[in-house]
Amino acid sequence: MKFFRPNDIYGVLTIFGDSRNVMTVEAIENVTNLQISRFKLHQILRQYPEVLLELYEDIASKLRMRVLNLDNDYLSAEQRIIKSLVEISQQFGYKSENGIILKLKLTQEYLAAYSGTSRTSVSRLLYELDRQRIIRIMPKPYMILQLDQLLQILHGRKV
Repeated sequence: MKFFRPNDIYGVLTIFGDSRNVMTVEAIENVTNLQISRFKLHQILRQYPEVLLELYEDIASKLRMRVLNLDNDYLSAEQRIIKSLVEISQQFGYKSENGIILKLKLTQEYLAAYSGTSRTSVSRLLYELDRQRIIRIMPKPYMILQLDQLLQILHGRKV
């Protein structure tokens, strides 16, 4: 699972070769989606080859993220959830005087899917982190109050 930002590209691998895109996209907010046929995109790439560089950079960035996420297999469910919260804060977080506000309609179900864990595990951990005042879960949106504490837990300290 991945959360997209405005102007993100998905399905780029189908441009190269005869593969079909086998992904499902679910919007949690209102979006505008642009779809371009392979034929039309090839015309654009011939006319504006610099667009191809953007596509290559997008593919390279996604490959880097895949490689970095290989270690998820060795993390506990708690660590995967925390790592996901940190990643989401880097992508969708806004600093305030009280912490980092996660400006995303994030539910426990989405966080569970993103982290590869269960909603029950997410609920239990979020409640405990809220109780320790490391994050705030109510009122929404979620807020990270103690990023340094989250990082310590991610690197081995127990909640």
